[in-house]
Amino acid sequence: MSTKSSDSKFFLLGILLLLPYIIISHNVYNYEIGQEVVISGEVTRANERYENYQRIEVTTKDKGKFSIATRGDVEFKKYDLVSGTIEIEDVGGNYNFNLLNREHYFFIKNINSSAVAFDLNKNDNPSLIKNLKSKFIYDVISSVDKYFSLENRGIVKKLILADGNNIDDDIEGIYQEGGLAHLLAISGLHIFIIIGVLEFLFIKMGIKYNIRFTIVFFILTLYGFILDYPPSVSRAMLMFFIREISSIYKVKITSTSVIYIACIILLTVYPKWLYDLGFQLSFISVIGISIFYKKLGVNKDNLLLNSLALYVSVSILLFPLLAYYFNNFNPFSLVANIFMTPIISFVLVGIYLGLIMENFFSIGGILLKIVDFILEGSNFYLEQIVSFSDFRLKVFYPSILFIIIYYLFIFILSNRSLSKIVYRNRKIIGVSISLVILALLISNSGKSLYLGFFDVGQGDSSYIMYKDIYIQIDTGGSTYSSYNPGEEVTVKGIIKRGIDKIDILILSHFDEDHTGGTEMLLDKNLVKNIIINRKESGNETFESIINSKAKIYYPIENTPLIIDRDLKIEFFNVKPGEYKESNDSSLVVLITYKDKKILFTGDASYNIEDELAEYIGYIDLLKVSHHGSESSTSENFVYSIRPKYSIISVGKNNSYGHPSKKVLKNLNNVNSKILRTDLEGEIIFKIDNKISYKTYKNPQGFGTDMGLQIFSVIIFITTLIQIKKNEELDEIRRI
Repeated sequence: MSTKSSDSKFFLLGILLLLPYIIISHNVYNYEIGQEVVISGEVTRANERYENYQRIEVTTKDKGKFSIATRGDVEFKKYDLVSGTIEIEDVGGNYNFNLLNREHYFFIKNINSSAVAFDLNKNDNPSLIKNLKSKFIYDVISSVDKYFSLENRGIVKKLILADGNNIDDDIEGIYQEGGLAHLLAISGLHIFIIIGVLEFLFIKMGIKYNIRFTIVFFILTLYGFILDYPPSVSRAMLMFFIREISSIYKVKITSTSVIYIACIILLTVYPKWLYDLGFQLSFISVIGISIFYKKLGVNKDNLLLNSLALYVSVSILLFPLLAYYFNNFNPFSLVANIFMTPIISFVLVGIYLGLIMENFFSIGGILLKIVDFILEGSNFYLEQIVSFSDFRLKVFYPSILFIIIYYLFIFILSNRSLSKIVYRNRKIIGVSISLVILALLISNSGKSLYLGFFDVGQGDSSYIMYKDIYIQIDTGGSTYSSYNPGEEVTVKGIIKRGIDKIDILILSHFDEDHTGGTEMLLDKNLVKNIIINRKESGNETFESIINSKAKIYYPIENTPLIIDRDLKIEFFNVKPGEYKESNDSSLVVLITYKDKKILFTGDASYNIEDELAEYIGYIDLLKVSHHGSESSTSENFVYSIRPKYSIISVGKNNSYGHPSKKVLKNLNNVNSKILRTDLEGEIIFKIDNKISYKTYKNPQGFGTDMGLQIFSVIIFITTLIQIKKNEELDEIRRI
């Protein structure tokens, strides 16, 4: 048995043994919404204040960990001791397909409840170690602010302190578009640069190996402590420790074994890290290097080929994860990585040396100024590379099943004996895969229309997907906090679905809870055509529309927009100048697909709805106006249109009391099926000859294609049986 095969089996066995522990390792504290809890604990994370609002995370000794929204004049910082009474609130957040939500974050971070507090007592932490740590971080930040430009301060703080709060959004966007976001995150690269510099200096000083190892490990441990041991740093430190200890005690151990042992140790201590993106990317990167780097033919004398081999080795294994989390790939990222990696490496060395010397020699400050100049130049050239290569491949959102199959395929290819079996049976395997793909294409060849409603809280954001056409109706938003679901849900949700262009964006009116994501969509040049009901001078969203590349259209009554013979869009209430109330200026949209009718009324009141009722007739789906407010959806209107389904986009536990009991009663009186985003999360309808739907809380609503599943299982079993027969025949021939 090969060493690599043994390593793989050891790793898989370790993960399987850990899985039950990982799944159940969450401290359970039963708190109810509205319950008041007296706490005393330490601030472990403090976000920036927004006006008089700040969210902090507090860990207590006996009551768990809380994410607390504080209101008042007191600003909290990390390591502060706090005490007082908090009120448990709903976790909140969004519940949309393919998007992470707060519950997932709470699970990973072991946070037990979300809460609100209006009066928390704050005390300084008496711990000498934590005070020294805070002072050290403060001194580093002061030096960075002193020697670096405003643009570069955020980069440097993120590079050496993992503090991304102050990084410029435009700069961060350039790094992300260039496929270089990993260079700004503290990772194994940073740790091995530190190790390399220290080893070089200590060797030149003639320090013995054992002493070198002890000093280096102490410095790394201290640095990890300052950063609170993020996953990538912990991985790099532990791998260094295992490798050096095995070398000291002359124990032979493969690099693959080092990776697997480090992974299992860290998951034993921090089981939730299995779900952490940084942990996943860090380990998969080094596994990719260990498997493919040498196989790609390393040339010691060619730095360019070595960099290319390293990049490809990492990318092979990272591809499905990058598709899953980010949904795009910049083909020019290879050029950007080759250009920027050595620069960032030099910058890191310069920052570390400059900060150390700055307290003792004036040359330290000069070195930091030189680093600032280099960063300015590299940022400029990086921006040129990214703007020149303004082309990103939109990657589909892979399912968990696809990711498993992908890694299984890579595992087979990297295993010599398994790859030989696959090669010998390539014909039967190829035919089987082709049959399953053909069956999948046939099962999805229908021309259904998909109608979706994002969960954007107290706002509206809906979409239609039909053939290769994408139509967005309103974009969500918020008028009461720094969190903008229009950007966090609508924009990210569209990108997650692999949509690179919105063919038509329809805005019902210019209230922020309907337009919050519009400016970002326009900034990303995602909108081809936009339909609005009227000009809104002085409105930021309207000004963004005017200044964008999107074509603007104003609808005309009795002039439907014909998409094809099955789909048309009609517009009503297209004389908004007659209404003083913003809600009554809402554009009313009637969509007809074959014999099915869908009505969107924006925030229009019953005055507008009742005027239109006689023209609309019976409908199949109603997007209920104004989040179910009592000012809309009157009894007369509901009886006139008799919707089979009524969708209410509304925020959970909102302060307006939406949806109104009266509206719910009106809809129930005509036996309309009511679906609410606050209860169901995102809602998606599939419309063809019949109407079916699924929700975030009930994702199997469309049902499953049982015939396709049975066919795939039969093909799989038949293929395995045939491969077994072929291998037995080959064995007989060899004998």
